[in-house]
Amino acid sequence: MTVKQLIAKLSKLPPAAIVVVQKDGEGNGYSPLDDLDLGTYRPDSTWSGERIDPSDKGPGDKAAVFLAPVN
Repeated sequence: MTVKQLIAKLSKLPPAAIVVVQKDGEGNGYSPLDDLDLGTYRPDSTWSGERIDPSDKGPGDKAAVFLAPVN
Protein backbone atom coordinates (compact mmCIF):
# COMPACT_ATOMS: atom_id res chain seq x y z
CA MET A 1 0.00 0.00 0.00
CA THR A 2 1.27 3.46 -0.85
CA VAL A 3 0.80 6.67 1.14
CA LYS A 4 -1.66 7.85 -1.54
CA GLN A 5 -3.76 4.69 -1.09
CA LEU A 6 -3.60 5.02 2.71
CA ILE A 7 -4.73 8.66 2.57
CA ALA A 8 -7.64 7.73 0.32
CA LYS A 9 -8.78 5.02 2.75
CA LEU A 10 -8.24 7.18 5.86
CA SER A 11 -10.07 10.17 4.36
CA LYS A 12 -13.30 8.12 4.46
CA LEU A 13 -13.02 7.39 8.19
CA PRO A 14 -13.94 9.40 11.30
CA PRO A 15 -11.03 11.79 12.04
CA ALA A 16 -11.26 11.25 15.82
CA ALA A 17 -10.84 7.44 15.57
CA ILE A 18 -7.57 6.11 17.01
CA VAL A 19 -5.16 4.08 14.86
CA VAL A 20 -4.46 0.56 16.14
CA VAL A 21 -1.62 -1.61 14.82
CA GLN A 22 -2.00 -5.40 14.54
CA LYS A 23 0.83 -7.32 16.22
CA ASP A 24 1.10 -9.98 13.51
CA GLY A 25 -0.68 -11.45 10.50
CA GLU A 26 -2.76 -13.79 12.65
CA GLY A 27 -4.12 -11.01 14.85
CA ASN A 28 -2.47 -12.27 18.05
CA GLY A 29 -2.56 -8.82 19.62
CA TYR A 30 -3.09 -5.13 18.95
CA SER A 31 -1.51 -1.85 20.05
CA PRO A 32 -2.41 1.82 19.47
CA LEU A 33 -0.21 3.67 16.98
CA ASP A 34 2.36 5.80 18.80
CA ASP A 35 4.41 7.37 16.01
CA LEU A 36 5.44 7.14 12.37
CA ASP A 37 8.45 8.19 10.36
CA LEU A 38 9.96 7.94 6.91
CA GLY A 39 12.83 5.55 6.23
CA THR A 40 14.18 2.99 3.79
CA TYR A 41 12.80 -0.56 3.49
CA ARG A 42 14.65 -3.58 2.08
CA PRO A 43 12.29 -6.46 1.26
CA ASP A 44 13.46 -10.01 2.00
CA SER A 45 10.31 -11.41 0.35
CA THR A 46 6.82 -10.22 -0.58
CA TRP A 47 5.78 -10.37 3.10
CA SER A 48 8.91 -9.48 5.09
CA GLY A 49 11.89 -7.15 5.14
CA GLU A 50 13.94 -4.78 7.26
CA ARG A 51 14.59 -1.12 7.84
CA ILE A 52 18.00 -0.08 6.58
CA ASP A 53 20.24 2.96 6.72
CA PRO A 54 19.44 5.16 3.72
CA SER A 55 23.15 5.38 2.86
CA ASP A 56 23.06 1.59 2.17
CA LYS A 57 20.13 1.88 -0.29
CA GLY A 58 20.23 -0.62 -3.14
CA PRO A 59 18.21 -1.00 -6.33
CA GLY A 60 15.35 -3.01 -4.74
CA ASP A 61 15.03 -0.83 -1.63
CA LYS A 62 12.12 1.58 -1.24
CA ALA A 63 11.13 4.66 0.72
CA ALA A 64 8.63 3.60 3.36
CA VAL A 65 6.54 4.98 6.20
CA PHE A 66 7.19 3.01 9.39
CA LEU A 67 4.39 2.81 11.94
CA ALA A 68 5.46 2.34 15.56
CA PRO A 69 3.01 0.84 18.09
CA VAL A 70 2.84 1.92 21.74
CA ASN A 71 4.33 -1.46 22.75
